Amino acid sequence: MRYFFLVLFVLTAAGCGGQYKQTSVNLQNPDSLPQKMVLEDCLPESAVKVGDSLLFRFTEFPGRGYSWLLSEPDSVLQFLKLVSVDRVQLADLDGSPDRVEFLFTATRAGRQSLRFIYIRPWETHKPPHDSCVVSVTVRK
Repeated sequence: MRYFFLVLFVLTAAGCGGQYKQTSVNLQNPDSLPQKMVLEDCLPESAVKVGDSLLFRFTEFPGRGYSWLLSEPDSVLQFLKLVSVDRVQLADLDGSPDRVEFLFTATRAGRQSLRFIYIRPWETHKPPHDSCVVSVTVRK
């Protein structure tokens, strides 16, 4: 039985592939821990603390040519940093919806407005098919 648990432990540790990152946690003050807020609907306002992550999820239909984009370049962001944009295929069927995720980190206190647009990238002269504007307040 011990051998079974040892093998299970070794396989579990090997499955991490060196991706495990140890962090120190202050259990006396759980509010000091970085949090990850996930927004799947277009809410007009959101609030996070410095160091927290903010993930926006949108559904898109790439088969129709539409994509969600951040309307301003990320270089104009003052209080948030765009960490990644990931597109996830939800099903392996033509015309099926995909999900796009915009991950931000709050870098300093302030207020930032984010505008996401749902467009066909080659139709820049047309208004977006949909849009989402979120005002994010970053607290200390």
